[in-house]
Amino acid sequence: MLSTRILLALAAVTLVILLTRQVWFSEARAERAQLLEAMAFLKKSANQEASETKRQATDLPGSESPAGPDPAETRDGVPSPAGFDKAPEVPPEAPDRSRASSATAAYLGKTLTLAQLRACAAQSGLKPEADRNFRAVAAAANMGADGEQRIAWALEACSTPGERAETLSKIMSSWAPQDINDAGKWLDGQASGPEKDAAIAAFAREVIQREPPTAVDWALTISDPGLRATALREVSTLWRGKDPQAAEAYLSGKEIR
Repeated sequence: MLSTRILLALAAVTLVILLTRQVWFSEARAERAQLLEAMAFLKKSANQEASETKRQATDLPGSESPAGPDPAETRDGVPSPAGFDKAPEVPPEAPDRSRASSATAAYLGKTLTLAQLRACAAQSGLKPEADRNFRAVAAAANMGADGEQRIAWALEACSTPGERAETLSKIMSSWAPQDINDAGKWLDGQASGPEKDAAIAAFAREVIQREPPTAVDWALTISDPGLRATALREVSTLWRGKDPQAAEAYLSGKEIR
């Protein structure tokens, strides 16, 4: 009787272990399939952008090969200067591949974990500029508990201070409309310098639509005089166009032109 109970208990434990392993392997296969699909999606978008860029280059004036005139564009053996027997062909409007690429990055940023995004970017084969844009947009698409890590990952693709400033500006442009408070707290914790200045300018441009005084106050903290003047001019112009009386009341005495 006792041995039967022991055997049943062992069988139950074995069954639980087998089921647990099956669930784990199923989840691992599903995650891998999702990552492979995301990588294929990103590569397809990159290839489409590259193809469109190449097509636009061949459509530029002067890019045609210097071949002789088309026989169809001659009359009585004399070349027609502009093919007057034909109406000029207008190429169809090219799709905005840069917008499509950003939409792809935002979708993957919302869908994938940071670890998956790392793997996706590593295998994508994107050129440096496209990689930086992908990371910035994908990171900003889901600035949750791992927001700091996402920003750090986006900055890994930057090799110069200018690239870092541009990346932070892109991140802030997407982050600020989503969560003004968290974006502002992050800015508070950053050291002064060109990178923070660029992020503040982007933050102010986004916040002016919802909280104009906050946008102005942040713009005033930009350390670079030239960028500070430009940012203040932009936000004050937008505010005056939206609510002239409130803008003048708040901006008076702040020496903003």
